[in-house]
Amino acid sequence: MKTLKLLTFLLTLLVVSSVYAQKSNDEIQVLVTKKNRDGKVKFDNGFYAGMSFGWTMIDGKSSFIIGPRVAWIANHYFALGAGGGMFSNFMSMPRNDDYYPLDEYFMMGGYGGILLEPIVLAKHPVHVSFPVIIGGGFVAAQSKNGWNDYSYNGDYYNNDVFFVFEPGAELELNIAKFFRIALGGSYRLTNALDMQYKYFDEKTGEFTTIDIDKHALNAFNVKLSLKFGIF
Repeated sequence: MKTLKLLTFLLTLLVVSSVYAQKSNDEIQVLVTKKNRDGKVKFDNGFYAGMSFGWTMIDGKSSFIIGPRVAWIANHYFALGAGGGMFSNFMSMPRNDDYYPLDEYFMMGGYGGILLEPIVLAKHPVHVSFPVIIGGGFVAAQSKNGWNDYSYNGDYYNNDVFFVFEPGAELELNIAKFFRIALGGSYRLTNALDMQYKYFDEKTGEFTTIDIDKHALNAFNVKLSLKFGIF
């Protein structure tokens, strides 16, 4: 008898809880959820501006990469803004004293676009985010000894523009209410490049053309990001 009463009580409690939950869930959840004392809508959002510093590979050579980010944060859990990066692999070029071989070149450029960044457990001191950049950029190849005098022949392409898609993942630390540090990685994917490097060989008295890998910019990135704002 006691067991039957207990089951009846638990069943009644479950039904009441389900009805209450259903009524609560009937309300549309929106990004703007708060109101001021005067009844006007209050935005529960924020923004941040930051800079990323990192390492990547460009044309099979080590390269630094730095880039800014600016984003609006919707209800703490989704950032929408702009981001990008600038790169150069000139430090990886082989050299002989102060002379760089003419058949060696370095690549430099940059890209930027829309930033989409879902943030998981944003209010926790340690959490994750998944930034994605979709946009375009510009890249050029040149000799370390100076701009190649033969760069602008009609059949020579030492620069190109490209489309870029770069998804990533970051581990974020809330250092202060206005400051976060993020450590993570991403993969930069571009369309095929159409580039060549051309130089004059004084020993042979002839021009030599090197076809640059069309996937020279596709690579992983490792970045440290500093973010300042209202989170």
